[in-house]
Amino acid sequence: MWNAALSGCCSRSRNVEALALVNLTLVYRLNDDTKEFYLFSGYAPKLRSVTLDGIRLTWIPSLFGNLTYLDYTHHGFSIGHQAVHEVMSMLEVSRRLTELRLSFPPKRRPPSATRLRPVTRRVTLPSLRNLCLRVEGSDIPFELAHVMTLIRTPSLTSLRLIDVDRRHPSLPSLKSFFYVYPISPSLRTLQIEHGWHDPRMISPILSSLPNLRQLIIRRPHMADQVLNLDRQIRKGNRRVSESSHPGHYLHMHLHPNWQGTRHRPNHNRFPTR
Repeated sequence: MWNAALSGCCSRSRNVEALALVNLTLVYRLNDDTKEFYLFSGYAPKLRSVTLDGIRLTWIPSLFGNLTYLDYTHHGFSIGHQAVHEVMSMLEVSRRLTELRLSFPPKRRPPSATRLRPVTRRVTLPSLRNLCLRVEGSDIPFELAHVMTLIRTPSLTSLRLIDVDRRHPSLPSLKSFFYVYPISPSLRTLQIEHGWHDPRMISPILSSLPNLRQLIIRRPHMADQVLNLDRQIRKGNRRVSESSHPGHYLHMHLHPNWQGTRHRPNHNRFPTR
């Protein structure tokens, strides 16, 4: 289906170059065509925004090197280290991103041959300010966790952690994820939703983010909790003012002997530092 739909955009002729294209959206989660599409003769100099879900594209600098916005949902034709390798190769091309949204949904089709060697090459996204990580299954995917250990975001100011299924219990690998993912200390706003929330982890997160000014917690069947962090209070008493309950402070504790999720075979185990 997609092979036919995109055939007119995949010619090598200069007649299909997208010289004026700024925004591109390709979304078809049920796509079963594993072909990697080479769009617009490899040339779209003004392209700045891409939303991609379920489609495999050839990712080259002359097409995607100037992107500032990328909403990427992995196609699922690869898993594990191979999927990580593909995404890291994309980010290496699109280093100018200021906003990134990333998701690895549950696999709905048999994957192709996969890479066995772990990815170790790191990528710095110097201009990235806004990052959104989405979980759509029962736990944080190995691929998402591994990618986050490999990218550096020195200018990051906003991080949003979304649980699409809005589950009540915390995601099983949540503690392991925060152990391996070094959140940039430049962060100023953090939004934690549903399964990403564990009250025992709030205090350790806050203590590791000296520039954080706002924490938003979204839980099932509850009003959003907005915590505005005062610089002087944090420096002095290390207390956090809660906007919804003035005069109260958070006193949360993460037990020092927590254990991550049990080890699982193949690519479901998070990498260790």
